[in-house]
Amino acid sequence: MKWNFLQNITMKSKKANDSHITVEHKVETEENSFDVKLFIANGINKSNSKDYNSALNLFNKAIEVDPNNYDAYLERSKVKLKLNDEKGSKQDLNIAGVLIEKLDAGLKAYDTGIEKYDASDFNGAVEFFSKSIALNVIIPENFYYRGLSKKYIDDIDGALQDFNKTIEIDPNFAKAYYNRGKIKYHKLKDIEGALVDYDKAIQLNSNDDDIYVSRAIVKSSIGNFEGALQDCNKAIEINPSKGETYFSRAMEKFKQRDYNGSIMDLDIVINLGLPDDSSFSLIDAHSIRGGLKSITHDFEGAVNDFSKAIQLDPNNGKLYFERSEARKELGQTEQSLEDKLKAFKLGYEETD
Repeated sequence: MKWNFLQNITMKSKKANDSHITVEHKVETEENSFDVKLFIANGINKSNSKDYNSALNLFNKAIEVDPNNYDAYLERSKVKLKLNDEKGSKQDLNIAGVLIEKLDAGLKAYDTGIEKYDASDFNGAVEFFSKSIALNVIIPENFYYRGLSKKYIDDIDGALQDFNKTIEIDPNFAKAYYNRGKIKYHKLKDIEGALVDYDKAIQLNSNDDDIYVSRAIVKSSIGNFEGALQDCNKAIEINPSKGETYFSRAMEKFKQRDYNGSIMDLDIVINLGLPDDSSFSLIDAHSIRGGLKSITHDFEGAVNDFSKAIQLDPNNGKLYFERSEARKELGQTEQSLEDKLKAFKLGYEETD
């Protein structure tokens, strides 16, 4: 997501990809933003009514609340000129110019931070988001993307602080709650805190399938398998074309001993495929489905699945062992023995 300087001067916004979100430029915090805008708006009204002294007082208040607001200096410059304070007017105009140049540099640093983030140069991204923040571009996205970047370089405390700051600036920033929840669960083992953040993220954005899947993982970890299954169902309702979610639902069905339902979901996983960066692989899908088919006494289907898994991972001794067991059930004694020997040669050790 890149800022265009002229657009930002007029408070425009732009859309970004993925992980990027629509941004509205804010130099002041949400708490002060309303007061500053109100002071400026009322000051302009007073100036239009030729009540210049009242207008001056209102612009002074706006600057007191936010001394980096160039609009307030520009408007005060106009009023001072009306009051024949040419020197003061020029000073305010100069200050506004400096602030605009500073803002321009800060927004360019933000742009560079986004470029670094998109290129997976997370250390570089942290550097430029920090520079942008130092130049007083206090927008939630600056802290959010710096937090994500810090997470990827394993600066967990720094990431958590940035997500907290994002939420402080914009309490409706759903992705910040989501990513803070992920840190709480995966890094801090704060299950209750993670659930609270996921609940809030879903309250703010009920159409993000990733949040439901993450909440399902937490629910499953505390034995709430039915709740986890419901969240997987909702995620699939939102996005029915993501193989990873069917994989997660297959695991929840397995925990509830719905083996046939789990097999059906793994069928979909294998048909849809999985992305390269997935936590699961097609090897996992075939081997787990093979195990489930063995449980349901479909040994021929199990052999087929283990064979496909072996094609993808020919040095996995466990796969040969599992296929050996399925072949033994089919009476394929010689082939079963060959698979078992292969498993042992690859270093697999049978366990009780």
